[in-house]
Amino acid sequence: MPNLHRFSGLTMGTTYNITCKVSKQTNIKHLEQAVARCLKTINRSMSTFDTLSELSRFNAKQDLSVTVISKHFYTVLTQAAHVSSMSGGAWDGTLKPIVDLWGFGPAQKPQQVPNEADIAKVKESIGFNKIKFFKQGRQYFIQKLHPHVTLDLGSIAKGYGVDAVADVLKKKLIRSFIVEVGGEVYVQGQKEKGHPWIVGVNYPEKNAALDAVFLGIKLKNEAVATSGDYRNWIELNGESFAHTIDPRSCHPLRNQVVSVSIIAPNCTLADGLSTAVIVLGPLAGLKMLEKQKGVSALIITRENTKFEVYTTPNFSRYISSL
Repeated sequence: MPNLHRFSGLTMGTTYNITCKVSKQTNIKHLEQAVARCLKTINRSMSTFDTLSELSRFNAKQDLSVTVISKHFYTVLTQAAHVSSMSGGAWDGTLKPIVDLWGFGPAQKPQQVPNEADIAKVKESIGFNKIKFFKQGRQYFIQKLHPHVTLDLGSIAKGYGVDAVADVLKKKLIRSFIVEVGGEVYVQGQKEKGHPWIVGVNYPEKNAALDAVFLGIKLKNEAVATSGDYRNWIELNGESFAHTIDPRSCHPLRNQVVSVSIIAPNCTLADGLSTAVIVLGPLAGLKMLEKQKGVSALIITRENTKFEVYTTPNFSRYISSL
């Protein structure tokens, strides 16, 4: 009779948590080690905190030479380019310089609204079209098309980490599990006695407890990623600004979206789309998602103290009472 086994750890500047059905034949130690190795490899590829990661070394380059990269890095870039294209540039992984200019970077505290001249100058090195990546034979490559362009794939790499761990579990013949990395989730099979795995969407209020649930989502062989800005607002010169930057204007968002949850076949896509929809807003976001097969969405906006909820037509079948 299968038993539920839970284990967790640290990765990508956050935590991971896994619950899976195991049998007496499952080697728990080998399973946990395989997951840890997988996440360590991905972290060494795309971490912005590891100065020796592939991504950090790419960012440090000041020339346009071609660099060999791993399949992990290339796969995420390919999915990122897809999300960037379908969203009309609402998702962009080259925003670090403008995020830093606004004072929203790690360990930074916003001081003042940057002037338009400084924004225009930094904008010259921003744009996902300023990098090139390609495959030749069995090798993968990346190249800067602007010497100062940099990458931060934090808004899609966690989702990829979830998918990679899910693949590890499947190869270990684990048929029912839930993988969570920093709030992004993939679910396989069912929990127990035919009951679905249920993922809670956090209540989108700044002071809400981390376990305060807005609604539950029931999943089977699908992923869900949630992005939100409801905990990250600052005031500059008497005005409130969200921490999320619109890549098209290089200014913080003003569209009142506080939370977006995307259900998709894989977590890499769900992760990228959740960020893109926050930028696009509810109407443009839902219009974009109409063309995406197997994708559902919950979008929450706030006007003063009132929430407004927007969903794709098929979202209601995922709602569960907790």
